[in-house]
Formats: sequence, structure tokens, C-alpha cells
Amino acid sequence: MISKRKWIGLLAIVTVFIVGFFLLELKSDQPKVKKKRKSPMYMGLPVKTIRSDSTLTSTTKKIVLPPVLQGDMVEHHISVKNWMAGPLQLKNMKSCCGYMLQKYSRQIGKNEAGDIILLAITDRYGGKTIEGTITAMTNDKKLPELKVDVELEVKKFVNISQFTIDLVGSKKDKLTGLTIISPLDQHPFKIIELKPKKGYFFDFAFKPVTKEKKTEYQITVRNKINKPVIYRDVLFIRTDHPDRPELKIRVNGNITD
Repeated sequence: MISKRKWIGLLAIVTVFIVGFFLLELKSDQPKVKKKRKSPMYMGLPVKTIRSDSTLTSTTKKIVLPPVLQGDMVEHHISVKNWMAGPLQLKNMKSCCGYMLQKYSRQIGKNEAGDIILLAITDRYGGKTIEGTITAMTNDKKLPELKVDVELEVKKFVNISQFTIDLVGSKKDKLTGLTIISPLDQHPFKIIELKPKKGYFFDFAFKPVTKEKKTEYQITVRNKINKPVIYRDVLFIRTDHPDRPELKIRVNGNITD
């Protein structure tokens, strides 16, 4: 004989099972809504990074970096030797004029060395010299301000008429932009294809044209967004040159009613 209490327990278990099965069937009958996956962004080919090192002392006034080719990314490590009898403090360090400050040591112990890491992106500096200054305040009463000039020669690889194309205006207008890519005689190449980073803001195309017996490439972009929006994107330019398999320009949009 099964006691009344056991009957009640078995009945509760069966009831839970039936209700759970019913809810599961009900859920399976509901239409499934597929989540729209975002297309992965194209981040471009790896950029060649040129690394170099130098040493900074209290008497250093200028650092001249080795020449690089337009499009190289330059990462320069400066070893800062503590010239004081006690800890050396570096405060409010700033860089300018083409150099980005990646990292620096805020305190350097006695007889030790700290680091300053600079980054220079050379796309826009072909045929120019990047001249910048690194400044910082120190706790040395004899040298309260550290000031070091940094110089980098960038050899030209290509002529690009517009590194940034701005599409600004009403959504009702046909907003287009143009840049011209002109290979140099010492660095000839062909453009193979264009690839945007995001790919849904604008249409794009390129065509070779002959000018003074030389081939250059016209790249056009056209806004395709028909609502007010602000966007920023990158258009990568694939080439057949082994040293620069990819160039890039920026495309910004400011679309109004």
C-alpha cells in the first residue's frame, strides 16, 4: 500500500513534468528570430613597424632617427638614464608635431633607467622631415624642464592628392569625393582593388588614367546613406608593390537633412 503522502508526492512530480513538457512545446512553436550578424570589419594588412633605440641623458638635446619610407610605422624607444643622486621624476610629458607619446616612466630610481616610447605614422609625411619636441617637468632643480628635439626623414613612396575625403551635405545631394594616386618612377605599382574598413557608408571605384605618359589612379567615393548621420571610415588600397602592398585614405561623412 502506498501512503497518502507518497501519492501526493508522485502526483506533484507528474504535474511538474506535464507542465514543463507543455511549456517546452509551446516555446518550440514560436517563430525563431534570427539575430542579424554584423559583418566583420576589415582592418587592413599588418603595417611594417620600424623600431629603433636611443639613450637620453641630461645633456641630450636632439635625437635623429634613421630615415624610413613613407607608410612605415616608427616606434622609437628612448632609454632615460637617471643622472640625479636620487630618484628622477618626470611629470606632464608631452609630444607634438607628428609624434605620439605611447608610454613613459614617471619615476626612475637611482642608477636606473626608464623608458619613453614614441610612435610616428608616416603616411602623410612622404618627402618631408618630421620634427617634433618632447617636453617634461622634472624634480631636478638644475634642470626643471626636459626638452628634446626628435627628427625623422621620411622618403617619399607615392603622391596622394587627398589623404582624407570629406562628404558633407544634405542626404538629398549626390555627395562624391575624389583622390588621385600617382606612383613615383622609383616605386612603380598598380592598384589591384579597394576594400573599405566597414563598407556600408559609401560606394567606391577606381580607374587608371594616363597623364604625361604616366599612369595615375583616380579613386572616387559616393555617399549612399539617405539619413542624417556622421561617420568615419577607411578605404584600403591594395597594390602589387611588395614594399607597400596596401595604402589607405580616410573617408568622413557628415550627412544632414
